[in-house]
Amino acid sequence: MRPREAIREGLRDAFRFGGTMSRPAYLWFLAAALPTFVAALWAAALLFPDAALTACVLVLAVFYIPVTTAGARRLRDAGFDGRLMLRPLAPVAGITLTLGLFGLLPGVGGAAFLAVVLMPRLALLALGLCMAIAFCATLVAVSDVMSRLLMPPVREGAK
Repeated sequence: MRPREAIREGLRDAFRFGGTMSRPAYLWFLAAALPTFVAALWAAALLFPDAALTACVLVLAVFYIPVTTAGARRLRDAGFDGRLMLRPLAPVAGITLTLGLFGLLPGVGGAAFLAVVLMPRLALLALGLCMAIAFCATLVAVSDVMSRLLMPPVREGAK
């Protein structure tokens, strides 16, 4: 498959999780998506300097869906479940839950010393540990999914 056809197929099926995608088509689609993603992040940071973080998160969300659907189709072509593409999101959900729980901690009344002196240090320690665990979990999840993405397709007669 030619690069232009692979990119066109990836964009056409950007919101379709069903079907399959060949390995060359997937790699060409990723090769086109990565520099486009970097250019969009750079443009968002330059165009919206006051809201650069928000703009970058929006760009990430826009690019995440087509790349995830392409990966799900590629996994299905390799004989795996397409939902494996969602596995790297688990550490992100854990970090979000942890930060949400830290936001619910009380800091009023007789616990002012605890809240002002001790809690920030404990919170930073716990947050650092959570981030380290989440980083390791993300590396494991991404490496597992990436190894499956690059496997050859499973043919019906080969089973």
